[in-house]
Amino acid sequence: MSATSGVGQPAGLYLEQFGRLIYEAFGTPAYHVGSSMPGNGPGWRDVDVRLMLDDEVYEAMGFGDPKRPHDNARWVAFTLAFTALGRQMTGLPIDFQIQQTSRANEVDGNERRSALGIRSSLKEYRSVPPLPGEIAIAPQPLQIAGVPVVADPTLPPNAMELRSGDNAVLAELASQREGQSHG
Repeated sequence: MSATSGVGQPAGLYLEQFGRLIYEAFGTPAYHVGSSMPGNGPGWRDVDVRLMLDDEVYEAMGFGDPKRPHDNARWVAFTLAFTALGRQMTGLPIDFQIQQTSRANEVDGNERRSALGIRSSLKEYRSVPPLPGEIAIAPQPLQIAGVPVVADPTLPPNAMELRSGDNAVLAELASQREGQSHG
């Protein structure tokens, strides 16, 4: 593994698909964080995947005190279940955890985060023209809460990244959009 390889391929593709399942289940992306991210160098022991839920959602789901989540049976069950699923799907040593957004930003606010599962389908991986006889299908732009998500032009092609606080921004934009459609 090179110093900039992250988890490598095809594990990275499986990790993206694991992220897509999380996105479908919770309606918000999970993030690849920690030492296994590309550019952090070799020697990582696990692949950290964090689902950051808005504070109200975290509370409504009954995950307990965000400073002591390990004491909450529901949090433990979700963590163990998604960790096992991630390990089975990817073959990687996944460390999945659910975090309250404000707590995550307080503790790890300066940590790099790369959103997982935000491509709308595997069709978006295709960067070559269709073969003769194939039908070209244009990928639909991804939307979160009705707000289009666009790629950061500073990232490599087909890579998208959301940064901390984006969930609140997207929720506000969706709220404004809903207000416009009902008015």
